[in-house]
Amino acid sequence: NGQIDWMIISNIKEDSMNLPENKKRELKKEKLTQLPDLFIYGASYVGKSTLFDSLDNVLFINTDGNCDMYQNPSVYIGKTVQMNGRMKVEKSAWQNFLEVIEELEKRENTFKFIALDLVEDLREHCRVYMCDKLKIAHESDSNYSKGWDMVTTEYNQAVISYLGENYVPEEDDYCIELS
Repeated sequence: NGQIDWMIISNIKEDSMNLPENKKRELKKEKLTQLPDLFIYGASYVGKSTLFDSLDNVLFINTDGNCDMYQNPSVYIGKTVQMNGRMKVEKSAWQNFLEVIEELEKRENTFKFIALDLVEDLREHCRVYMCDKLKIAHESDSNYSKGWDMVTTEYNQAVISYLGENYVPEEDDYCIELS
């Protein structure tokens, strides 16, 4: 096709760092039986959610309204509006998501798997929430990328820290992330 692919190979100098020996390591036996955290990405309606709905003890945290399509329990994450007398009380989708995380952190449930369906919607809910909180229309409206950093920090604290590291109700439980 006329294009040239370039690959650079350099000699390793004698004063370079010590690299590990080129051989496979033995895995700890308890790690061999654990299902890892998963991030599944694919086109719409190819069966990502259906795959995980076939497992037991899954809680779907759902943002696209397809809750009725799961046999396992699900929580819909969206903006809520309630009337308290004449007062309208609004709660953002992100605030509702954080409430679900708080409940999961109590570890008063029997769920073994958490499926976030759709992750990109959660990111958008977080972005809208933080922009409202900062009184800006877009992350770029704040000085020196502060808005973008605050959105990223808020999102990472909730999704990565809470679900990725802290949500382990039992030693044998796992977290599954779906896109």
